[in-house]
Amino acid sequence: MNQEHPPLAATLEIKVGSLSEGAAWYERLLGRPADFTPTSEIHEWEIFQGFWIQVTEGRAATGAGRFRLSVADAAGARRAVIEGLGADVSEIVTVPGIVAYCDFDDPWGNPLGFFQDLAQQP
Repeated sequence: MNQEHPPLAATLEIKVGSLSEGAAWYERLLGRPADFTPTSEIHEWEIFQGFWIQVTEGRAATGAGRFRLSVADAAGARRAVIEGLGADVSEIVTVPGIVAYCDFDDPWGNPLGFFQDLAQQP
């Protein structure tokens, strides 16, 4: 990969223990059904143009880095995950004027989180 052949899109594969349970959990987390189900073994959500989350059945990667989604309101997103999914979510950590974030895991141990870009707010 170089300047002549830059990446055009990206995917993040997330392994879950049960595809039907995993697809339902991520549907609740993301607030909508999968955008695309190319086969019976994969459910995909386009997070923003060209970036897709792919949920497939298998073992969660050990030592995987945390995947955080940008949200407009970290506190509201945190509350929604606690109330809607029953997840154990960390307290919000704030770096004043820069970022506020919180972390949680899906039921299969995949490390997730939310972040709010405070530098972009008035």
